[in-house]
Amino acid sequence: MTRSEVLELRLALKLTRVRFAQWIGVEPITVARWEQGLSPPKSTAEAIMRAALEAFHQATGSESRSRVVSFLCQRARVADLIQDLAVDVARPRAEMEKP
Repeated sequence: MTRSEVLELRLALKLTRVRFAQWIGVEPITVARWEQGLSPPKSTAEAIMRAALEAFHQATGSESRSRVVSFLCQRARVADLIQDLAVDVARPRAEMEKP
């Protein structure tokens, strides 16, 4: 995904870098790096943004922003669940068994 596509999506949704980053599951500095062309998005983030961009282009009028925002909200909840599971898996067994 190009830097201009990342910026296009964020601006089309009228989101700050902070809010956009929250919905994708990255830090705001990461979004800034993508938009400046300093680093490419990782595959998971890129897949989320590409799907959101496609949904945005397929939708029309005022429906488009709400449709993509809804998509990003669903993805953010999934990303949170995955992150929680990863933390649980990485936690030592002894620590998990403490009362």
